[in-house]
Amino acid sequence: MKKRVLLTKPFFEKDIKYIKSRLSNKAELIIPDNYELETLVFLSKNVDVFLGPNLSLSLLDNAANLKLIQIPWTGVDKLELDNLKGYNISLCNSHSNSLAVAEHSVALALALLKKIPYHHNELIKGNWNRPQKDDSNDVSPFSISFKDLRIGLLGYGSIALKIHKLLCGFDCHFYICSKSQKIFEKNERVKEFFLFDQIDNFLQLIDLLFVCLPLTSETNQLLDLSKLELLKNGYIINTSRGEIVDEEALYQLLSNKIIKGAAIDTWTGGVKNGERPSSYRFDKLNNVILSSHRAGMIEGSLPHLDDAITNINNLCNGLPLINIVDINKKY
Repeated sequence: MKKRVLLTKPFFEKDIKYIKSRLSNKAELIIPDNYELETLVFLSKNVDVFLGPNLSLSLLDNAANLKLIQIPWTGVDKLELDNLKGYNISLCNSHSNSLAVAEHSVALALALLKKIPYHHNELIKGNWNRPQKDDSNDVSPFSISFKDLRIGLLGYGSIALKIHKLLCGFDCHFYICSKSQKIFEKNERVKEFFLFDQIDNFLQLIDLLFVCLPLTSETNQLLDLSKLELLKNGYIINTSRGEIVDEEALYQLLSNKIIKGAAIDTWTGGVKNGERPSSYRFDKLNNVILSSHRAGMIEGSLPHLDDAITNINNLCNGLPLINIVDINKKY
């Protein structure tokens, strides 16, 4: 008998085509006419998999055959995870867009330290931004070399691991802060490893910080004013979650050039079409690159769905699931 897979959120038509093209012939995809809770409850009775972020108790109670809730992205911070306690149901997320996010993170870092967007916009106006005798240039024409740069990876999951590998060819040095100790090869240039309770010592060493943490109660607003001040004269790249960084504190430190620069892809509150990304005017600062939560978007591919499809196929074929979320840890 085929495993029945219920979409619990609307997907774009291209997403559905992508899923269908890669889904095992042992799976049956159920696409509701609408996504009202009453409709989903009705359809959930004999379903094996929920594909989507709906953990409603009325759904869980009605889905007696449910074995897997598959989230088609990484973040689970907005889900009511406590609702799953007491159920024998696996919750999994997706890390298959981690390379795309890592590439975007490195691209932002290069653009920021080489000041590419700034010079692009100035040259359109005819300003070649060459050194002046009166030192009147608003932004120095000189860029930062990555050679011997002290790179900080805050968190060391799938994305940070790939950022590390991508940057190894730049002859920089890596400092890592994570909840659990890691083992590294000598050629990976890891200078020092810090556990999470040593974050202050870690931040004081860093020239370029990559924020690579999941959003949990522990990491929410982790990088507040006191923490960010430790990054004096450094740069910060955030492609994880906006809420991890205190936006007001970051704006103040960037405005006063205490932190030299930032590139931000994720914002507090998520995507807000038709609005600026923040109530703080990061768009007025010349040491900031704004990115519209697009690190995982790849031309001709939908990488965030790949792990989700793999897990459904694994379930159909009696294989182990990947990326099982610990509902107590919230990641």
